[in-house]
Amino acid sequence: MKTRFTSYCFQRTSYIAYIASAPSLTKDVEVFNIYGSLGNAALLHRYGFAEPNNPFDIVNIDLELVLKWDCSLLSNRHCRSRLPLWRRLDLSGSESEDSEYFDISFGGEPEMELLSLLYIMLLPDDTCHKLDMTICTKDKVNENIGMILSEKHDITLDKSSEISKELLLTEKVCSVLLALADIRESCYGLKSIDEDMEALKRCCMKERKLYHSLKEEEEEEEEEEEEEKKKKEEEEEEEEEEKKKRRRRKEEEEEKKKKKKKKKKKKKRRKKNKKKKKKRREEKKRRRRRIRKKKKKKKKKRKKKKERRRRREEKKKNKKRRRRRRKEEEKKRRREEEESERRILEKLRTHATELVEVEHFRMQIKPLQERRRRKEEEEEEEKREEEEKKKKKKKKKKKKKKEEEEEEEEEEEEEKKRRRRRRRREEKKE
Repeated sequence: MKTRFTSYCFQRTSYIAYIASAPSLTKDVEVFNIYGSLGNAALLHRYGFAEPNNPFDIVNIDLELVLKWDCSLLSNRHCRSRLPLWRRLDLSGSESEDSEYFDISFGGEPEMELLSLLYIMLLPDDTCHKLDMTICTKDKVNENIGMILSEKHDITLDKSSEISKELLLTEKVCSVLLALADIRESCYGLKSIDEDMEALKRCCMKERKLYHSLKEEEEEEEEEEEEEKKKKEEEEEEEEEEKKKRRRRKEEEEEKKKKKKKKKKKKKRRKKNKKKKKKRREEKKRRRRRIRKKKKKKKKKRKKKKERRRRREEKKKNKKRRRRRRKEEEKKRRREEEESERRILEKLRTHATELVEVEHFRMQIKPLQERRRRKEEEEEEEKREEEEKKKKKKKKKKKKKKEEEEEEEEEEEEEKKRRRRRRRREEKKE
């Protein structure tokens, strides 16, 4: 019998499967399907099986995992500056469902893109600045990185030659790869493969699932679930009873210890109380002496304050009286002047027809006009003086309020001090 093979070839970027089949097949020819160089994850996802030692198996490391490592060690700003530089070199990882990742082969070899990203992130600022300045076009990736490697390792690279992975695998890059491997391994959990295999052996399902027997299996599963629930409930009840017993024992032991401690404390307190009583008596005598002295000083201060207030009030009253007298005298003068002016004006009006000379009439009117002007000026000056006096009164009132507030604050502070002393005495007595 003749055999023919058909292969499935998958394009990585567009995820489209291309099938190559053998044409013009005849009878009695065996046809074998080959699934191609796919990892176990892809085989499980597409065909539902996995190979134990698959040479094409890979491990994915997300770009976000690398960025988190960089931000945790260096800084968020450092990560933001180096990632776009790596993008400008026309490098990128594999993409699937809005996520970018890097592949590591079955033999443990990482991709060139991952090595270049780690190498750029670990570069010092000066060399990174040089690389940024040299990037002009998209087709000069090997030249730009080769320039840095030639300066570091004294290696001459041609423009057409590609960079080897050994040059990028420095000590720092290797340590970072180990750290990323540990972080990626932690994603699987703390359990090992052996523990998972043992858990699989303990599973209640020993035989495979058969078709047309779903009802029987469902009934068996329900019975098993009920039995498990009953067992769990019984175990929980036993555990609760044991916990209650332990709590009771602990409480009894704690009560015994507390009683012993209380007896010891009582003895110590009696001894301390005797010593404290003597000290309190002596302190009371000293405090009484201090309080008497302070009371005498406070009485003197209060008397002085009262005398000052009385003097201020007397001065204010005298000033008010003087002002009233001045105002009354000024009013009398104004009234007399107004009456004299009215009399003169009445005489002029009655005798205006008799007067012939106009100049003589004007000479009599001029002094009246001057008097009116003077009155107006005096009234304006009085208004200004009154406004100034009002302002001064307001200022004085504010000062009074401040002084009264200060006195009240002093009295409140004294009362607070007295209360504190009383509290301390009461606390010491207790």
